[in-house]
Amino acid sequence: MAFRTVGWYVVAGALWIGLSDLVAAQVAARSPDTLHAVQSLKGVAYVVVTATMLWFLLRRQIAAVLRSHDLVRQSEREVIERLARAAEWRDDDTAQHVQRVSEISCLIAREAGLDDEQCRLIREASPMHDLGKIGVPDEVLRKPGKLTPQEFELVKQHSNIGADILRGGTTPIVRMAEDIARWHHERWDGTGYPDGLKGEEIPLPARIVAIADVFDALTSLRPYKEAWPMIKAVEAIRSLAGTHFDPRLVECFLSALPEVAEVMERYPEALAEEPEPAAAQVSSAS
Repeated sequence: MAFRTVGWYVVAGALWIGLSDLVAAQVAARSPDTLHAVQSLKGVAYVVVTATMLWFLLRRQIAAVLRSHDLVRQSEREVIERLARAAEWRDDDTAQHVQRVSEISCLIAREAGLDDEQCRLIREASPMHDLGKIGVPDEVLRKPGKLTPQEFELVKQHSNIGADILRGGTTPIVRMAEDIARWHHERWDGTGYPDGLKGEEIPLPARIVAIADVFDALTSLRPYKEAWPMIKAVEAIRSLAGTHFDPRLVECFLSALPEVAEVMERYPEALAEEPEPAAAQVSSAS
């Protein structure tokens, strides 16, 4: 595309020089005194005409590049969503779980002061947090009762499996998704897995998704537990600040509770029956 733009510019320039020289020669033959003025005018006109043409050509080229970029981003987003669905298919999680975690993570990121681009990346990368569940046996992943220590060790492997699947990505979304998949089960006090990272050693996106994922798990029905009312889940998150979760990010989560309640009501699934709407409960919890 760049060569075509340059080619058009060269052709137009050559035609202009040839034709304008011919016109200038004819004018000079009739009135030699005007030759200098004609030559100056020809130079100015050349700059104006070719610059205008180049502007139109570049505008078309930039528009084409932007369209291509949008298509690439859309394709990447679709691949991520489908990989996330593959993990959901193995587990009892659903598309609503992934959507809620994505939206709540974005809300926390916004409250934490991240810019629009970083919030977008977290929203689009967070659905991959449990991709590694693809590698966990069904009889363990879908077990209705409490896991044995050996079974829990198998489940814990999903963090490394997901990161291994995503390793080597060249786009910001995939690189962030790899960090989230590997470290969203790390804990602020260093007692999490797989690497026992502590505090700010844990990448910020993983710390954010950890809160959103646990909150949604608490409010959702699982084979081994009933769904908690939202107010109870909020208090649980609050109580885990400084141990499981980054305390500053917990405050960001609490600040975003009205919007979190809207997300929960927009993507409802297996919420415990409550005597009042989630948004009303938030006002009493915050």
